[in-house]
Amino acid sequence: MNDGQCCKSFPKQFKDDTEENVNGYPIYRRRVTEPVQVGKYSIVNRWVVPYNPWLLNKLLHTLMLKFVPQYVRAPEAMWNLNEFSLSHKSHTVVRLAVHLPQQQPIVYQDGQEAQAIERAALSEKTLTSWFELNKNDPSVHNISYSDIPQYYVFDKSTTNWKKR
Repeated sequence: MNDGQCCKSFPKQFKDDTEENVNGYPIYRRRVTEPVQVGKYSIVNRWVVPYNPWLLNKLLHTLMLKFVPQYVRAPEAMWNLNEFSLSHKSHTVVRLAVHLPQQQPIVYQDGQEAQAIERAALSEKTLTSWFELNKNDPSVHNISYSDIPQYYVFDKSTTNWKKR
């Protein structure tokens, strides 16, 4: 709406045939029909936006992907195109540390190497914490490191694996 007027040129004029204007834009056929009472409003065909239900159904997902501000990968897009529900179908990706004994990666800024080494000595990573869990709990011996997130959650505050 601009200054109380519709910027999309509604209401449209009644036309017997679909025509093209000088710019190539279609002027759709609008049949003269009886007004329909919707609440306190009387609606005529001049106010109706034309659409193709089949095309709208086929392009609905494409339009949604265009306007939803998130990245959708190919498997998710295929799942959506096949009209499967995406809710409650996702999984959590847990990044498990892999390193040699006493060779955990340490991130530090220049001049703070000593503090970073002290911090790393005190902190447990997912791998070393899994070794501790295996040492203390015999029921975990048959769970591999890659499968541990299915049964346990790594608590970063205590740096321990906790049973789900």
